[in-house]
Amino acid sequence: MWIVGDLDTRAVTLDFSSSDGPHQRVTQIVIDGAVFANAAELSSWGAARVQVHLCEQCGMEHCSSGSWLVVRNVGIGVAFLPAFDEMLADEWARNEYAPPYFEQGMPIFTPDDYATLRRWCVGLPPMDALQHLTGDEIVRLLQWEAPAHALGVFPADVELDQDLVLASSDGEIAGAVALLEEAIELTRGAGRASLEPSALSAQAITLYLNASGTPAWSPLYVVNDRPRLSAPTTGYLVEALPHAIQNGGGS
Repeated sequence: MWIVGDLDTRAVTLDFSSSDGPHQRVTQIVIDGAVFANAAELSSWGAARVQVHLCEQCGMEHCSSGSWLVVRNVGIGVAFLPAFDEMLADEWARNEYAPPYFEQGMPIFTPDDYATLRRWCVGLPPMDALQHLTGDEIVRLLQWEAPAHALGVFPADVELDQDLVLASSDGEIAGAVALLEEAIELTRGAGRASLEPSALSAQAITLYLNASGTPAWSPLYVVNDRPRLSAPTTGYLVEALPHAIQNGGGS
């Protein structure tokens, strides 16, 4: 995950002659140098899921596989995430609804940048009308982006591969692993989750993995003795609605 820093557009012309169509002028949306949407006018931004990279020979959704995302209110902004529910259906759906690849992971837009994005993406709902992030979605996203498949490979259950953990910034591997597993269980199944800034008292726990380059991965903070999942590289912590409150009808 990353917080988008630079948001821009550029006009391009797509040649649809191979599908008996005309040349069409469209708008590409570029975020931090990566193409986020290749034909903003042609994507269905108001739908439950949106294909952001369309076939450049016809401009039609579903002509090519992949590049589908869902839009979620994450509290501090708006995130575009893989369509996990659709991809869990079967192997065909995992290919058809796979997300686009972004080197830094899934993008998060600040409220101001999301308001700008809405001017270019007709039908994109206002932030306060968006579906909220769920606990299952953030846990799946951590699995999706974890280095060396440390939490398993989607669609397998989210579970830490303890054999990959070489060391912990907290000193004791077993303790750090137990805290991460506890944080996952506290978040999994929560009907609503959000991201929030880390408190001054928050202690980041970094795991060093037995993979090429020995990647350092920080999926976890401890705040007042409570383990909390984090959105690595963003500095934000995950706040999941407690199960008891959720089941009691809290909002």
